[in-house]
Amino acid sequence: MRTVKIVAIFLFFISVNLCFSQVLHNYGLKIGTVASSQDWTFSSSVNTSSVNIKQRWGIDFGGFIEWLDSPCFTILTELHYIQKGFSSETIANNQTVTSSSDPRNPSMYQVTAYAIPIRVDYLSIPILAKLSFPVEYVAPYLILGARIDFHLKTISDTDKRGTYALCDQTDYGFTLGGGVTSNSLLPFRVGAEFRYSPSLQNLSNSDLSTIKNKSIEILLVISP
Repeated sequence: MRTVKIVAIFLFFISVNLCFSQVLHNYGLKIGTVASSQDWTFSSSVNTSSVNIKQRWGIDFGGFIEWLDSPCFTILTELHYIQKGFSSETIANNQTVTSSSDPRNPSMYQVTAYAIPIRVDYLSIPILAKLSFPVEYVAPYLILGARIDFHLKTISDTDKRGTYALCDQTDYGFTLGGGVTSNSLLPFRVGAEFRYSPSLQNLSNSDLSTIKNKSIEILLVISP
């Protein structure tokens, strides 16, 4: 009986391995840089004279598993540590605005001139469809899919005005881009990837503004 159990367990693991090999296409690492910023849109009742949002550069690295044993269409599941954020220069005057939630109770909206450099770290999980066009030595491809970013931490030396609260939450959006992989003289394949990742989540907690993340990633792709 013990021998039968051992043989059964061995056959089970062999069958799982065979099934896994049929759906696993590739795996590897992605590492590079990210240029991130935010889109700020204010209500017409907020008469800011200048809100200048600038890009912030950070790092992006993670791993991926590519599913479906097909030369042209595959699915990517990825896990990234990514540094997003922004840098802003704000110049505005003290103003009185009326909240749309209670028009009878106007409140003071005060913004003065200051700079805010903020780094926001996320654990990003994209699920992407990949369409490849393999030729003799290289394989160009396009990617498109959904993404969810789990907030890890926010770092800023100068932010004292509550901007932290606008960043400390889960974000989501989509990612699209393209790249190329090639067979190199090294014992592994290398490639380059360019992607654009806008967000759909409004990070603002006010009905007077809309704040959304956006980023561009440039990545080196390494796989067996």
